[in-house]
Amino acid sequence: YSQLRPKPLIRIFTDQWAQDSFLALWPAIAQRYVGNSTIIAYDLCSEPARSRAPAAGLLDWHELAARATASIRAIDSTKKVITEPYFGAPENLKRLTLPVGDYVALGFNMYFPLNFTHQGLDRFANKPVKYPNKKLTRK
Repeated sequence: YSQLRPKPLIRIFTDQWAQDSFLALWPAIAQRYVGNSTIIAYDLCSEPARSRAPAAGLLDWHELAARATASIRAIDSTKKVITEPYFGAPENLKRLTLPVGDYVALGFNMYFPLNFTHQGLDRFANKPVKYPNKKLTRK
């Protein structure tokens, strides 16, 4: 994200209508694609991100993922459901509560080292990086 622009707000953590829409979306998608062999999985949300706890009365990501998965399973029990930890970050996998059931897959996004994976973007725009290199490689 640009340092000049605020990070985008994912409204499923701030607005009830957004959570209701998110949860209503998944059974509709499952109903449309049940039995369609070209669809192999449902990916609930890429990089679910929130800057603070959900607003009062709203579900957190783990509860949302569990409910969305259950609504998909009620219609389509054969396709994988992909869920990700907060921000899609591998280090957040240990805190991810998996939805119950079969055919659950984990997704994550790898952005390490950040100045390599994001070279050419925003604050890394004019800083090309060669990788691997001793400065960026962790043991």
